[in-house]
Amino acid sequence: MKFYLSVDMEGVTGLVDDTFVDSNKHNYKRGQEMMTQEANHVIEAAFGSGCSAVTVNDSHSKMNNLLIEKLHPEARLISGDVKPFSMVQGLDSTYEGMGMIGYHARAGMPGVMSHSMFHNVRNFYINDQVVGEL
Repeated sequence: MKFYLSVDMEGVTGLVDDTFVDSNKHNYKRGQEMMTQEANHVIEAAFGSGCSAVTVNDSHSKMNNLLIEKLHPEARLISGDVKPFSMVQGLDSTYEGMGMIGYHARAGMPGVMSHSMFHNVRNFYINDQVVGEL
C-alpha cells in the first residue's frame, strides 16, 4: 500500500507562534526539527502498518522546511517552491491512504496561528460554503 502525507507547519505540536514557522525568525530551526520529528512519527507508523511506500509533501510556505537529512530514509520527499498542485503535489489514484498533519484553523477561527493561505485573505468558498486552506 502507498501512503501520501502532506505536512504543513503552523499546526505542528509545540509550535506556538510565528517565530517557529517564519524562516527569518529565531525559533525557525527548532520548528523545522519539530516538524520533521512529527512527520517521522507518521512515516514510521505507516511503514509499521504495512505500507510499502510513503511520499511526504512539504506543504508550508516555500515548501522546503522538512530537514531532508533527518527525514525517515525510506520516505520519498516532495520539496520546494512552486508546485502546480501545492499541498497535494504528486497525489494520484495510486495511493491507498493519505494523511495531513501540521494543518491549522482557518482565518478568524480559534486556533494557534489561524489563517487562510495568504494573510490578506480571510475566506475561500466552495459552492458558497466557507473553507480554509485546501
